[in-house]
Amino acid sequence: MIQLYFKSALRQLFKHGYYTMLTICGLGLAMACSLFIYIYNSFQLSFDQFHVDKDRTFLVVQDLKLDKIEHSKGGAYAMYDAISREIPQVEKTALYIDNKNLTLRIEDQLYQTAGKASFTSSSYFNILNFPWIQGKPEELDQPNTVALTKIFQKFILKMKTLLEK
Repeated sequence: MIQLYFKSALRQLFKHGYYTMLTICGLGLAMACSLFIYIYNSFQLSFDQFHVDKDRTFLVVQDLKLDKIEHSKGGAYAMYDAISREIPQVEKTALYIDNKNLTLRIEDQLYQTAGKASFTSSSYFNILNFPWIQGKPEELDQPNTVALTKIFQKFILKMKTLLEK
């Protein structure tokens, strides 16, 4: 009996081949799009989940419209100052400017950050809970101080070994 059902279903599929292919392709495309959207959203929601107040922490993003639109995280000092003074619901603020090309001088060597550096105040580390290897966030308020991530620290060590050879 089941064989008869399969035979009649296959006859119908082959009889209407165009609609069969259209339906199967549409179903496959819909499943692929749904899977892509799920993976993309899971990836975006997985960042910075170790912070204590992650549900109450927000990042200001600005669009600078010149010849082309430039998106950047953080903002100017005037915006940071205005938010902290004029919006009473904001508990803490921290200055954050992202993607800056800086030249770091460590001992006698100069290193280019190639747009991977950020400028921030020490209060940034009071809001977000990044692990510190050495030092304290308050030391960043002093001139000529820097906080390095492990990735950049490995880069500097690699550059030192290459320069010594």
